[in-house]
Parts: sequence; C-alpha cells; structure tokens
Amino acid sequence: MEKLELLPGPIDGRGDATPTIAFVLRGFLSHEECQHYIRLAEARGLEPCEYDPKVRQTERLELQSESIGLLLWRRAREFLEDDIVLKKNAIPDDGGWREGIPRNTPEGTWIPTRVNQPIRICRYQPGGFFLPHHDGTCHHHPTDERSLQTIMVYLNDDFRGGPTQFYSSKQRHYCPGDPANRIHSFQPQTGDALIFFSAITHDGGAVTEGQKYILRSEIMYQRKQDDLISRAVEPDHDDTIALVPDVDGGFDYPSDDDEEEAE
Repeated sequence: MEKLELLPGPIDGRGDATPTIAFVLRGFLSHEECQHYIRLAEARGLEPCEYDPKVRQTERLELQSESIGLLLWRRAREFLEDDIVLKKNAIPDDGGWREGIPRNTPEGTWIPTRVNQPIRICRYQPGGFFLPHHDGTCHHHPTDERSLQTIMVYLNDDFRGGPTQFYSSKQRHYCPGDPANRIHSFQPQTGDALIFFSAITHDGGAVTEGQKYILRSEIMYQRKQDDLISRAVEPDHDDTIALVPDVDGGFDYPSDDDEEEAE
C-alpha cells in the first residue's frame, strides 16, 4: 500500500509542517474486494438519496457491518496520526487548529478509535454529481466520540468524469464549483482510499460516462480525559482479516451475519 499526499498541511508559526489535510492510500482494497462490494450493493439495491436533485444526484445503500468497519480500520490505522491536539485560541496556521476540522470540536487531544457505522456504498449514474459541500460530524454521545475524517474508497475507475475536487474556503456550498477556488482535483484508481478532514469543502464532479461506485464512512476520534482514554475494544482474533472466496466469486468476511441494511 502506498500513501500519496494530496493536500499537505500548512507550515506553522515555528516553520514546521502540520499533518496532511488529505491523502490517498493506493491499493487499499484489491480489485476482487471492490467487485465484491459492487455486487453486494447491486444485490441489496441502492436507493436515490433524499437530496434536492439540483444539489446531489446519487444512489446509496447503508450497511451496518462491524466486519467491514474493522477491515477498513485495520488497514487505515497505521497511516493515521496517533493524536490530534486542538487549541481553541490558536490561529489556523500555528499548528493549534487544523484546516478541515469543524470549529465546534472541543479543544484537547483526540485519539483515533474506529471506523463509524453505517458503511455507505454510493453509485453515480451518468450525470450524477454532488455540488461543493463539507461532510457532517457524527457524535457518539455515550463515548464522546466524534468523526474528524472521512474515508472514501473508490470501487472502480472505468468511468469518465466524476473527479473528487477540493476547494478553498472562498467556495460557496451547494453552488457550482468555481475553478478559481479549486485547490486540487483527484481522479481515482480502483481500490484507492481517500482520507481527509471532513470539514474541508469538496465535491463529486459529474460522471459523464459509465457508473462510479464509492464506499464511504467516517473515522471516529475520542478526546483524552486526564491522559486516559477508553479505546474501542476489538474482537479477539488475528490482526489480519482473511478473505475467503464464496461460491459467487466474491468474499466472505468474519461476522458476515452482522451485515444488514440500515432502515
């Protein structure tokens, strides 16, 4: 697996580089795994997203799947920061506050814990798009976990158009992207995982030919309390999840009974 920086963090007041705002993990999923998820989504059925069609035209399937979440988490974890330190009174370029992190996130030291549920698989048909926006924050109150990053895995690349584009803070949300505000345009390869701080403005460019499939969720973080943290408990089995081909040529995952479509 190869890590590619898309949006390096700004240089802070001490002349040090701050952590990457957006990066890609190339080869995060194999072609076989990607095809498995596409077949799974098509078999279960994708429904139109309940958005204004002038803002977003995509279809989606939601899955409650601890096994998929654990697979994503274990592959992504080594590439995440061990902690993120936020200071409320810091200015954005001094290393105290990270670009792309919601300003309503409480200050403190935040530790990555897991991949959020549900897992979403989205399909963009020809003409499908999502105008510039930023992703919402998920807050799990019992554990005080919050999502700070989006993880988006591209399940295919045999389509035209459909780039993921990032914009500066000058870009208005839910309005067509202005090329003058665009800071990066990413055209994925099959199996790429794009990880970025969720509050940075981005879009899903219009697909002009073929169908585009993505699998997405959020990376959850928990704030340290007096340097102690209750980490997510992982099942007691091997660090690597073995993929076993099923009779249809796809893959079975441990705890496959946990995969249910969310209502």
